[in-house]
Amino acid sequence: MLDYLNPRIRFHMSDEKAVDLLSLADEYKMELLKQDCESMLLKVPPRLELVTLALKYNLENLLRHAKQQCVTSLSHTQLEEQRKLYENKNVDLEVYIEILCKKLNRLTAPTAVTSSPFASATPRTTATTGFSFGGTTAR
Repeated sequence: MLDYLNPRIRFHMSDEKAVDLLSLADEYKMELLKQDCESMLLKVPPRLELVTLALKYNLENLLRHAKQQCVTSLSHTQLEEQRKLYENKNVDLEVYIEILCKKLNRLTAPTAVTSSPFASATPRTTATTGFSFGGTTAR
């Protein structure tokens, strides 16, 4: 943190440094440092740890971005593997379930079905049930 504060030192922020500095920035109410850490973490590959950090340090932009990245970029298996890591032991289960539900919604959305190479019929919208395939209605 002292390197970050020293104007004579050219400080290079990395994702590891950002994770380490967040607790100090929060403890000492250093909002600019907190913003710099968040900006750095918005650029890293998706991982569940970012959701935990965003919740812990009240980083709304990072939380929104990290949840979206977990939904769109990580497989269910990758999420489960990451959830077992030490840094994710305190992941908010409500948020984790929200991510899983959004992943499920993406998989079950009619647009996902139409893009599937296994879809043999074109989905038709029905008034009461949502969509159907060749007379068989999905509810």
